[in-house]
Amino acid sequence: MASPGLTRGSPAGHDNGTHCHLAGVAALALLCACAQPPTISIDTPVTDGGTTAFADTVIGFGKSGVASSCNDQSAACGGTHKPCDADAVLGANDGIMWALGANDSVEVAFLCSVVVQHTTDGGDEAPSLKIWSAMAAGASAVVEVSFDGSNFTTLGPLDTPNKTFGLSPSNLDRVRFVRIVANASGGVSIDAVQAL
Repeated sequence: MASPGLTRGSPAGHDNGTHCHLAGVAALALLCACAQPPTISIDTPVTDGGTTAFADTVIGFGKSGVASSCNDQSAACGGTHKPCDADAVLGANDGIMWALGANDSVEVAFLCSVVVQHTTDGGDEAPSLKIWSAMAAGASAVVEVSFDGSNFTTLGPLDTPNKTFGLSPSNLDRVRFVRIVANASGGVSIDAVQAL
């Protein structure tokens, strides 16, 4: 599969300390202004997370209109990460969840692995990502993905519990960052984010 066309270092025109995610939603803009993506070496071998990899780092979250940054450029695979209120979403699905209220968000990363686009033997798209979750009636969220932690694209709605996603809507064949933003009704609880 084609690579996502990434370049080494910071995105053009931005430095590592001040780069801000671009988003159309005001709540996302607030979160993104505070949560900086870690620097990832493109030379590092990319390991398919397969069915054993879960998000391993919380980058940041937005709760009740307040953005919090948990880990920044110092975050690295196997390194020491700062504790974060949203750490419940890390690791395997265990029934311990992080609740998202109205317009709340959480951004996680796969720093020790990567989510890779998969296809069936017949060439059809197969699920690559699973969001382990619980949903109140009528609740939903938007799932966005990125390889570099700066350029996010919408993957689709999280509108049923424990939903799986293929990567084709993102036009990426691999991703490391996943951002989940609840709709105005809230009622979404995230247990884990898994590479399939």
